[in-house]
Amino acid sequence: MTNLDSALWKRMIQIVQIENRPFSLIDFVPKFSISGQEWSIGYGTFRNKISLLCKQGKVDVEYYSPQAFYTLSGIKFSKPLDHHTGVKDPVLTLMRQQQLEQQQQQHNIRRIINHPIYKLIQNLPFDSNALHDIRLRFRVGGIWLLFSTFSENYQRSNPVSKDILFKVFKIDQLIVRVTIHRTDTISLMIGCSSSPVAVDTDGILRLTNALRTVRESLLEVIIDSGKVLQNSKLIIPCIMSWLVTLWHFGADASVTYTGEKFFASWQVGQNALLAVYSKEWKRKGKHAERRIRIELQESPKKPLQEALEDKRNMLEKLKKGG
Repeated sequence: MTNLDSALWKRMIQIVQIENRPFSLIDFVPKFSISGQEWSIGYGTFRNKISLLCKQGKVDVEYYSPQAFYTLSGIKFSKPLDHHTGVKDPVLTLMRQQQLEQQQQQHNIRRIINHPIYKLIQNLPFDSNALHDIRLRFRVGGIWLLFSTFSENYQRSNPVSKDILFKVFKIDQLIVRVTIHRTDTISLMIGCSSSPVAVDTDGILRLTNALRTVRESLLEVIIDSGKVLQNSKLIIPCIMSWLVTLWHFGADASVTYTGEKFFASWQVGQNALLAVYSKEWKRKGKHAERRIRIELQESPKKPLQEALEDKRNMLEKLKKGG
């Protein structure tokens, strides 16, 4: 037995007997550590060695989900449940959305599933993934000067920056805060933490209907000002062209959590952060309760239409096991 073989075997025993879970290639490739020493192993080498161990009867295939998970001969684990909500493993489901190089993705997944919090959440049932805390921006030339002229009708949100808070809209359980900046940029903050936006036909319609209401309100001010003919740049662009600067995409546990508050996060891409934390739920007419939320904090930096299409295409691929 080579030194690498010995290290592999010790790490397999550690995972199965101490961490009490099956193992897969992401626990070893491209690197793993045991007894304070780090080892490197390639994909092909790991496959060859695990195949030999299976033939020798030392290791068994436990299940496929979708890659193979292994255990030591004679030790069995139950396969993670496919919950009725459709979210099999919310952490790995969100991770697979990231278009990373394979090696980097494996490193991130291995780092996360070895974290104590992962063991806390991996068998919890979760609701379907949805969007919340959405941030949008677009630009209209001359819009700040126009609104500053009618400043008595609007609240200045910052006396230093001179940003103008246009309105706070409450539409179909979406809270939309619209701010006009001195740079002629209009930013929207959409809060919907207790009623997130599903990435399906109904959810997208709910979001776009709210945005159309905002657009119509802005247009009404511009038209009433009589400045349209004097400034040809005072045109509100189509809502689907508004830039998505940030949104959170994730799921809430469908059961309550009674443990201590916690927050953990991992950088999983250039424009994405994976966060897992406990959250207080306060619903009208009900007692406050605590649940666990898992989310990707993404910065698409794309027009709304393109960003939504990317998200729907990715979800479709995940459903097909792609």
